[in-house]
Amino acid sequence: MLSTIFTHNEKKNNHFAYRRRSLKARPPPISKSDKYYPGNDSKYSDLIDEQIPTSESLLDCMSRTRPLWEYKIQRDLKQGKNVMVVAHANTLRGLAKIIDGMLSFTA
Repeated sequence: MLSTIFTHNEKKNNHFAYRRRSLKARPPPISKSDKYYPGNDSKYSDLIDEQIPTSESLLDCMSRTRPLWEYKIQRDLKQGKNVMVVAHANTLRGLAKIIDGMLSFTA
């Protein structure tokens, strides 16, 4: 029994690691009835359901953040302004890949 649990946990951890390192892999989607679904947060009330992802790959995150880099952060830096970016780890990983021009299939 212990080896079955270990194998299950190991497989689960390997799958998590794959999604964590992959550019395109998405985690399982979150249910809209889940208390952590972003659509339940009032700060997203101006968005329609289609604009709120239920799952997001690193590539999806990069697509979402690229306009911020191109039209705000990069422009401000070129003007000599200091810019502080505060974001979640995946957003920062994607932004770093955009800045570095990295589009490999591992993050």
